[in-house]
Amino acid sequence: MKREKILTIVIIPVILLDATTLITGSELIPLRFPFATIFPVLGALLGYILSCRKLLLSIVYIVFITLFTVLSAYVFIPKLILQKSFRNDVSFNGNSIKNAVLLNPDKHPCYISSLLEKKVTLLEFYFVGCPPCEMKKNALDSLRKKVDSNKFQIIYICDGAVTSWDEFVKHGKKWEDQQQKYFYADSATITRLYQMERRSYPLEVILNEQLEAVSVHYGYNDIFRDLYLERTINIINREIQ
Repeated sequence: MKREKILTIVIIPVILLDATTLITGSELIPLRFPFATIFPVLGALLGYILSCRKLLLSIVYIVFITLFTVLSAYVFIPKLILQKSFRNDVSFNGNSIKNAVLLNPDKHPCYISSLLEKKVTLLEFYFVGCPPCEMKKNALDSLRKKVDSNKFQIIYICDGAVTSWDEFVKHGKKWEDQQQKYFYADSATITRLYQMERRSYPLEVILNEQLEAVSVHYGYNDIFRDLYLERTINIINREIQ
């Protein structure tokens, strides 16, 4: 009887937490519910099985939990996070890009449309001091080497509402020898380019030659680096063929 009570004490709070998630945090589905729910439930069941003192069943169950945990860390969770980071609800105004003005590191204004060069273009929005932006920069360097540079380019756009001009210039100096294209935009310019309830960085928009957004992706974590590169390269190659 005590075993059942312990199991109930563990599982009921989990159910209540998930109920709260379903009501107030639907964006956490399926990572919080039902996926993360499985771990405390598995732990409670493990305690119950061990208390029954069934050696063979305990060994089999421990092996199962170990395999599930490893697969979750390296396969299931990265795929879920990556899937949620590709957005379909972000409105990107492709037409307004023609008149959007950016500043290059020499503070000379230029239209984004003059930079596109009839190539598939990845616009990478970032701000200085953003850890995920720095992590993603390494992934984008790898991506740039794997795609035909005659048909594809990356343009970095720094959010001037978050980063000062001096910070932008200082940060950009380490990119000068890498032939990177990086520019500065004020808050109004970025707002004209895309509309979101909140700005999430890094934000990536891939444009085809007709200035149509074919992919929108926000956030980054090295946990899904390889999956991100594979999916993004496939999207780019599809557009340049």
